[in-house]
Amino acid sequence: MTDAIARRDVDELAALMRFHDRISGQLHTDEPIEVLRHIAEGVSDVLPADRAIVVILNPETGEIVATGGEEAGEEHLGYDELMAGVTGQVVESGETILADRTTLEAASPGAVSRFLPDAESVIATPLRFHEKLVGTLSVANRHDVFDGHDARLLEAMASEAGVVIGYSLRLQSEQRQRRLADTLRDVTSGMTSTLDLRGVLTSVLEGLDRVLPSDTATLMLRIDDSMRVMASRGFEDSELLRQSAISITGDPIIAELVKGTAPVIISDDAERAVGVYVGDDPMRSFIGVPLMARNRVIGLLTVASREAAYSLEEAMIVDAFGDHAAVAIQNARLFQRTQATLAKTETLYQVAQNLIEGSSLEQTLQSVVDGVASAIPATGVSLITMNPRVHKIVHFVRGGEGRDRIVAANFDELWDGLAGYVMREHKAIISQPNRPDEREGPQARARREATGTGAVMVAPLMYAGKAFGVLTALNQIGGAEFGRHDLILLEAMANQASISIENARLFEEVQRLAVTDDLTGLHNRRGFFEVARRELERAERTGRPLSALMLDIDGFKRVNDTYGHAVGDEVLRHLAGRCRRAVRDIDIVGRYGGEEFAIVLPETDLKTAKEVAERVRSSIGDEPFDTEVGPLPIRVSVGLALMADSSDQSVEGLLDRADTAMYVVKQQGGDAVRSAEEEFD
Repeated sequence: MTDAIARRDVDELAALMRFHDRISGQLHTDEPIEVLRHIAEGVSDVLPADRAIVVILNPETGEIVATGGEEAGEEHLGYDELMAGVTGQVVESGETILADRTTLEAASPGAVSRFLPDAESVIATPLRFHEKLVGTLSVANRHDVFDGHDARLLEAMASEAGVVIGYSLRLQSEQRQRRLADTLRDVTSGMTSTLDLRGVLTSVLEGLDRVLPSDTATLMLRIDDSMRVMASRGFEDSELLRQSAISITGDPIIAELVKGTAPVIISDDAERAVGVYVGDDPMRSFIGVPLMARNRVIGLLTVASREAAYSLEEAMIVDAFGDHAAVAIQNARLFQRTQATLAKTETLYQVAQNLIEGSSLEQTLQSVVDGVASAIPATGVSLITMNPRVHKIVHFVRGGEGRDRIVAANFDELWDGLAGYVMREHKAIISQPNRPDEREGPQARARREATGTGAVMVAPLMYAGKAFGVLTALNQIGGAEFGRHDLILLEAMANQASISIENARLFEEVQRLAVTDDLTGLHNRRGFFEVARRELERAERTGRPLSALMLDIDGFKRVNDTYGHAVGDEVLRHLAGRCRRAVRDIDIVGRYGGEEFAIVLPETDLKTAKEVAERVRSSIGDEPFDTEVGPLPIRVSVGLALMADSSDQSVEGLLDRADTAMYVVKQQGGDAVRSAEEEFD
């Protein structure tokens, strides 16, 4: 009997190893459904199951997807179906469920019955990633009955499968964010690459189709009390549609969009979207977003689908796209009204091209200033972005022949002057020389006289109805005065610059988010390794010392188990802040994974690294963490390592040595510091 049990254990271990080998190859796959198929088929190989069913909940898209393997295909489930039957019991309880025929007959049909309706024995267990539920893993049989041993085997596979699914979802999310940012950058560049209104309208719909495919789409512009369809896609008679003028008050959807200035989404089988701008047939899903300029609705964007069910996330994406489209349309309309009298339209167009080609926020800001300086008869040009809430100037860029005479000012000085007025009022202005201007405060007026400034033009930099900076052109006393056409040109450039600046900022923000841990604000694992490798290469090149710390929270599982994961997250945020404050600005702090953190210390020898490690440890352990459940004492184990004097040194190797030292501390009771050199000497 003992030999039979031993053989069974060996066979099961071999099966689990095959399962591990099968799904570990999917660890870096960004197609979760492919991962699910491999998991389902791998589980079926290990357990004597007629069907293995994997269900995942995508937190970003809200989709619930299930598969029973390659042959069974994939299914999209509704929330009610997920919560029915044994999968619902697992989601609610977070525990493994072993169900017999009686239990299954008493329960409502759910995900398991979708793939094996006549199942008589089922095991269902949760799939978790970093302690968060990401789905369920089930096996079902028509005849053979599962037992507790099978359940434990399934739990073992679910533990590994949850990690693979979690990383696949995360990778898919990161790649989707990058693709969306790239798409938005591409399509908005296309929209802002021309100031011809018809070309902008066409490019808006073309770009919208790339952002969110649909059966029909329209772009309407407001003319008095009606909306006129200016561009459309998916209609049999687009020309007839363009001749339609739709009363704002006579159409409930349009009235809601104009009045509420917020997206409208219809995605319910019981409510069908109708209207001349939807199409001849009622649509299952509809999204409408207002196009805003200067806090006023200037038009609408609509998309509709016969089959797809649009989500709130997709509505937000279309709304963000609409912000870009509104700026592009407003620019084109403004240019259309003034191009007959503006002699420098070619210069304006060239500046727009330079903005589109800018690869960074700093380059974009300088391109704006240089373009204005070349297009407008001004001796000096400045671009300032600011944050009024914290009274802070974010960017200050100068250009033109007289750039050296433009003196930097603090926030209060700017807010007291014309820049502050334009930011508050959201309108461009001209201030001529030698005339009192009540829009300036006494401090700003005195400064203007002291610097010999003559005529001044200021235009706001606006995005999504909010001012974030000003574009200023000025001449010295005795220089030319500015006219209305100069102001129109400056305003057009400010509008053009606003979207380009926001594009560059958005692109940099997406890049930053890709390397930042969203819970703590520290570098995530990827971002940490990128920066750490650069520092290690520099240390090797210059022959300077470099050390690394690895720290792990002692007893963190007890915190989560006792107080919940919300308090655990709060502890991680507090710990990240204390680590950051305990080291220098040049030191690199990252969340390595779970409750593990890593710190790289450039220009730091072993003796100093030990002092820093003790400082980090004491900054965490000497004072309890304030949490929603009260003060919590937290202790950490710290391991450290010095970069070895060898040509094959790597960040991974350095951290592994520090990690080994840290685990020695763990084994000795924690709340201490130990170096790898102590361990290996």
